[in-house]
Amino acid sequence: MKSTTLLTLFTVLIIHIYTVWAENVSFDQNGGKSSIIVDVNTNFNVELKGNPTTGYSWYLENVDEIKNSVIEPINLNEENTGDYIQNQNKRLSGAGGVFLFSFRVKNIVKDPPTLKFIYKRPWESEAITSAEVTVTCSASSAASATTTTTTTTTTTAIPEKQNNPHKDDNGDDDNKNKKRTIVFPSDGGSDEIDVDQGDFFDVCLDGNPTTGYSWTLENAHELTGIQLLNEEGGDYIQNQAREGMIGVGGSFLFKFQVMNVEELPSELKFIYQRPWQSKPISTAEVAITRASKDTSVASEPSVVENEVTFQQNDTKGEIIIKKNSTFTIKIKGNPSTGYAWKLTNEKELAKAGITTIINGKYLASSSTLLGSGGIYQFQFTVGDTHIKNLPSITFTNKRSWSFLPGKKLVVSLKLNSTD
Repeated sequence: MKSTTLLTLFTVLIIHIYTVWAENVSFDQNGGKSSIIVDVNTNFNVELKGNPTTGYSWYLENVDEIKNSVIEPINLNEENTGDYIQNQNKRLSGAGGVFLFSFRVKNIVKDPPTLKFIYKRPWESEAITSAEVTVTCSASSAASATTTTTTTTTTTAIPEKQNNPHKDDNGDDDNKNKKRTIVFPSDGGSDEIDVDQGDFFDVCLDGNPTTGYSWTLENAHELTGIQLLNEEGGDYIQNQAREGMIGVGGSFLFKFQVMNVEELPSELKFIYQRPWQSKPISTAEVAITRASKDTSVASEPSVVENEVTFQQNDTKGEIIIKKNSTFTIKIKGNPSTGYAWKLTNEKELAKAGITTIINGKYLASSSTLLGSGGIYQFQFTVGDTHIKNLPSITFTNKRSWSFLPGKKLVVSLKLNSTD
């Protein structure tokens, strides 16, 4: 009996490892609407932030409709909820986490039904919020209905019922005004931002003052060149919740403007602490650097001869290469988070006459800030290849111990027209 159980667990583990996973669709506690494009035999996750200590949980509402469709729930339990994953900071009383629902696309004849989720207490009939994911089959799958899988594109949900803390006083989205927002979970972390004269930017930190903890800007009195536009404790914006619901968290929003780019502070330091305690339970740091004079569009790869650099959130790009030459791909990353960029199709490239010279060498940044990121470097040589349709180079950014899918970057290769 024991050996049978171990064999079953081993089989499940192997299947999980070799299953093709798509990116996740993510919602905050306020729900909303999102969409995902899928292929046959593709698995995908839906993540919904929640806090079961309040009595509320996320449920798949249209279970029967989904089970009778081409979508197969993988981890749905008897209560029609998914796996609950608590935030890592277990010292924080009342801390929330994520409800994870996993699905598999068995085949595609027509577009699958919409996934509908509700956030409610099991003893109450009405939900306080909901979330929907529209599932659409890719054009290639709809045409061929084969088992070939391709990269899945997803979008992060934008809550419809929440006061968006990243909008200005006129309700315009910050992106329209070229503002930027750095977001941290309640356990903090580190990030960096490039700024220029007159720039506006926000720092948004998840928190829950009902636990006694609040985020404050520790070095508010040491700032030079940057003006804090609100209080040292930021503006607290509570997540939308039903009246009478206790223990609801929210976000602490700090707004900044660059007043003198010649006198920038090296970093912003935030602490998550109870006022009567001497030590914070979490910290967050933002390294401040002056933006370069480069006029290229932000987040777009910048090509310099045979070298291209990608941001950590880029998903695709292109580089023009020459026969009998060397080219380099650099990707920004941060191994202190546990994530690392890996080349996934080295053998396929070798068959096309592209040899890997440097495979993911990590180059740390010059910043002295603890946990600051750097660059992953990949270098290749191109032989006298005669292949017209060169394979793309694919990378993944994930934790080595995690079964969850990581982010993908696909770089298309194009031979110089003179070759």
